[in-house]
Amino acid sequence: MKKVVILIFVIAAIVALLLMGNNHRQEQRLYNKMQGYLNVDWQNSALERNSDYSFPLDLQPINIEGESISLPLIMIKNDTTTNDTTHNKTIKDRELDCVGSWQIISRQPDSIQILVPGHPFSGKYEVAFKKEYFSNQYHFLICLKNDSTNLICEKNESFFSGRPKVLENWEN
Repeated sequence: MKKVVILIFVIAAIVALLLMGNNHRQEQRLYNKMQGYLNVDWQNSALERNSDYSFPLDLQPINIEGESISLPLIMIKNDTTTNDTTHNKTIKDRELDCVGSWQIISRQPDSIQILVPGHPFSGKYEVAFKKEYFSNQYHFLICLKNDSTNLICEKNESFFSGRPKVLENWEN
């Protein structure tokens, strides 16, 4: 009887270790897919907020390096709540307000949290990966969605050079 209990304990420990290892691999895969530049498709993205936004720097991507994230500079048009200090900030100073961190918060479904205080994109997002074929080539998309924002981003092609494993099972 004692041997059976020990055997059950050993089997349960092995199963637990295998499950933890598999979860870590899945989290690592999400982490790796998110790394690099994400070019935001502004025409197909939506910001449903109470403010009217402008983007002073065209084609500014989201950049993720490790746990750091740099978001596009976004300014609120006709903002009456800002003070003189905010109005006197240069674009370079405002870009510093777009830097923060991100983290994976769930794997079922894939979810991340962007932590950039005061930025409209700060918050929790469900993440979906899509692969579409148009203009005679594949496009690898990352969709970030929450209750007020839907961002459609495309991975920069240079990200994939030397990283073919990132493309494996892109949509999973």
